[in-house]
Amino acid sequence: MAAGDPIKKIQLVRIAHVWYKHADVEAAKQFALDFGFAETAQVGKTTFYRGYGTEPFSLALEASDKDEFGGAAFVVESEEDLVYAADALPKECKATEVHEMTDIPGGGKRVTFYDPVDGFPFHLIYGQTPVEREDRNFPALKYNYVSYSPCCWPPPSCPDPATYKLHPTSPTRRTEAPTSSSASRSGQHPYTSSATLACA
Repeated sequence: MAAGDPIKKIQLVRIAHVWYKHADVEAAKQFALDFGFAETAQVGKTTFYRGYGTEPFSLALEASDKDEFGGAAFVVESEEDLVYAADALPKECKATEVHEMTDIPGGGKRVTFYDPVDGFPFHLIYGQTPVEREDRNFPALKYNYVSYSPCCWPPPSCPDPATYKLHPTSPTRRTEAPTSSSASRSGQHPYTSSATLACA
């Protein structure tokens, strides 16, 4: 880039994946499975894992002699951004040329460069083929959803607030929602009890 040329900004659309190298890669693989990732491919010493979204993979674990951070990959808006990064990054960053990500789930193109201070790699990518979202059919736990939250009284799904009752699930057999005054006397939160909330 010539002196005086306007500085072009490269927009990072989102993080695509992270890459790790492990001496004990089997332990790392087990952690990834326990965490909820699903193995999607194995190429050479590297195993790729996906989540539930559309990224072809979110985590890459590579068998190595020592533990190392292999870099985070960020999606850019166009292939022109990759070309510009390869050309404009300072030489201390040791940027690669734009290259195809062969034998990697989703394919696409990439530029890799390195932090000049600590040497950590970063990857800019474009053109990966997305995958279908995946539903693992995990059970819906009531306390994980806003419609069951004590702060929402009654929930939007209840057409008639007058029918919103408490169905007892413990010896405290409340038959209706506690009022603020009764709750304050008992020291109980006005919208909590040992019962299940639901439309009657």
